[in-house]
Amino acid sequence: AKRFQRQFVDSRDKLAPRNVDKLHELLAEVMVRNQRSTVGLQFTRRWARTERIDLGPAERRLYDEVAHFVRTRLRGTEKSGVLSRMALIVLQMEMGSSTAAACGTLDKLAESDRLEDADAISLLDLASLAAGIRENAKADRLLQLLEDLPDKLVVFTQFRATQEMLRSRLEAAGHAVAL
Repeated sequence: AKRFQRQFVDSRDKLAPRNVDKLHELLAEVMVRNQRSTVGLQFTRRWARTERIDLGPAERRLYDEVAHFVRTRLRGTEKSGVLSRMALIVLQMEMGSSTAAACGTLDKLAESDRLEDADAISLLDLASLAAGIRENAKADRLLQLLEDLPDKLVVFTQFRATQEMLRSRLEAAGHAVAL
């Protein structure tokens, strides 16, 4: 290692190489770099698909009420108190993902002792509504897709609570899941 450093690493800048041509020559003896196009590697054909899903009545009600709560505070039509813009934006993003993702945030926000009374009551009502929702139109559609398609599926989600909800629903339906 010391000999390699003396020969190929600049002593003033440890990230700068020395004797680059000699280094390439030595590496060429032990390393072959190929491109996929030159070795004929074929991947499984993949299809990306976006599904538009209508929410169930309870999900739609919660989504609309959370969106109204967030919108009025972001626009400043109601004081947001200690609720940061970031917290409100993340809450709205979580609602777009799943009720499960938003439920925990609604609980945490509602528990803050620095909230104005109106915000605390609104958040407690929203958290209570979220906790009572058992339907999930996205999970239902995913289960239907798994029945209709013979291949494995890759599902991306931004929030761990959504991932956990999907894992639970899929395993309960008898599907093998890898996270």
